[in-house]
Amino acid sequence: MKGDFNMARTSTINTTANRARFSIAAGCSKGCYLVKRYLRLCRERGLKIMLFSAVQRVAVLWLACLVRISLLKTRKGYVVKEILGSKMYLDYADKGVSRQLIIDGTRETLSIEIVRRELKKGDIVVEVGANIGYYALFESQLIGEKGRIYAIEPVSSNLELLRKNIELNGYSNIDLYPFAIGESNGIHSMYLTTWRNKPSLRDITGTRKEKHFTEEIKVEVMAFDDFIKDKSYPNFVRMDVEGYEYHIIRGMKDTLQRKLPLTLLIEFHFHLMTRQESTEILDTLRSAGFRIVDVVSEAPPFGIHRHKLLSKIIYSTESVIEKKLSNRKPLARHLDMSFDDILSDPVILDGKLGALHICFKRD
Repeated sequence: MKGDFNMARTSTINTTANRARFSIAAGCSKGCYLVKRYLRLCRERGLKIMLFSAVQRVAVLWLACLVRISLLKTRKGYVVKEILGSKMYLDYADKGVSRQLIIDGTRETLSIEIVRRELKKGDIVVEVGANIGYYALFESQLIGEKGRIYAIEPVSSNLELLRKNIELNGYSNIDLYPFAIGESNGIHSMYLTTWRNKPSLRDITGTRKEKHFTEEIKVEVMAFDDFIKDKSYPNFVRMDVEGYEYHIIRGMKDTLQRKLPLTLLIEFHFHLMTRQESTEILDTLRSAGFRIVDVVSEAPPFGIHRHKLLSKIIYSTESVIEKKLSNRKPLARHLDMSFDDILSDPVILDGKLGALHICFKRD
């Protein structure tokens, strides 16, 4: 792997061809999704089940073949690209965060706005699920040399790439921790997928993630309270842990009881948690004195946003289908919602809108 990093650093790699192939693959993947949603709409309107199954099978197989053909010719290895003011090594083999950044140059733009708004020079940040550093590198610029980031990442391949990205930029205000955060200390199974940003401490058996499963590993887990007790109290905690946020909040009891100012930005995976777990987290944070200052629904990460025509066609189609299915717009947007609004909305609690990025603040 070291040789791959050196090659990425010293050679001027033209990413145009790969970006085009990724874009075709991403568009086809999105097409598969829209076909399924459209056929669901047809089924709900009373279409014969035999015709539904036949059309679905043909359409999905055709689009899946286009995806595979596009990806077969994709370059292997790493490329260096500037992302939000920092240079990053991105992995061509990664079907998740790296692919989107290679194509679009950014992701989760509304959540990035929240980070930019909330952080200031000298802040202490905890990154739970730092992955390859998309957020941590950006936060490093915002908090300056007097600030500190505790970047927690249990997957060794992600941690190595994160370390390389920190070294590439010469940042000295990011500390790395090679374990996971949870409810208590111990050893836990983690499930890896073909997406670098989708490892999960929750068992993915029987979920839609299962088809992307690659490996089960064992990782060390530490309770948040035990992790932070000998460190400076944080101003800001961001977590993206694929549905494990319930267990992390349960391991933050002492931190939450201190009643000190704190901002939490949580990617809330309603679709991966039970309604009871989601409700318990929200009730716990409200009882601890937090208020909701922002709720964000991000656009799905299909890696096509830079290609305006493709984006326009796909998202226009998606808007029509999703509006008829759920009467809700699926595009990225800020939502004006309170604790009561979320807790009384079965569509959100049952995970039908997927994940929401929620910013909680205690003054």
